[in-house]
Formats: sequence, structure tokens, C-alpha cells
Amino acid sequence: MSHYSRGRALEYDIRTLFERAGWSVIRGAGSKGEVDGMKADLVATKRSSKNLDTVWMVAFQCKRTTRPDRKHLSRNTTAPHTGISGER
Repeated sequence: MSHYSRGRALEYDIRTLFERAGWSVIRGAGSKGEVDGMKADLVATKRSSKNLDTVWMVAFQCKRTTRPDRKHLSRNTTAPHTGISGER
């Protein structure tokens, strides 16, 4: 499997996780999508259920490595096994 195919598969996996959690997701194929000057592989949006004037937006640059790199994880990251929220 090529690097491109593995990267695309990762993008599809992440997109599926977010869509199952009620997010709308668009994919910028080949990192061609751009959000405020940042190239993004995926952009996900979700309207807040608590305040309809609030829309959550997440832009992703996806990278597949052999193992997770701790410097890219933050306290606000939700582990895949616990689900994806967007509400705080």
C-alpha cells in the first residue's frame, strides 16, 4: 500500500469517527483544502446543542506514523474509545 493510500485511509477513518458523532466533515483531497491559510486534510463542523449560535470547527492535518507522538496530543483530545464530543 502506498503512502498516499495509507494517508487517505487514515483520513477516511477519522472522517467516519466524526460523522458517527454527528459532525459534518469535508475532505480536502491531497491537502488542497485551505482554512485561513492553513492546508487541511479534513474540516469538521458541528452546531452546539446548548447554544445554536455556536458552531464548533476543527481542521485536521492527518499524518500516519508508526506510533502516536505525545507532543501532538493535548489535554483536550478525546481518546477514540471514549467517543468524540465537541461540547465542553
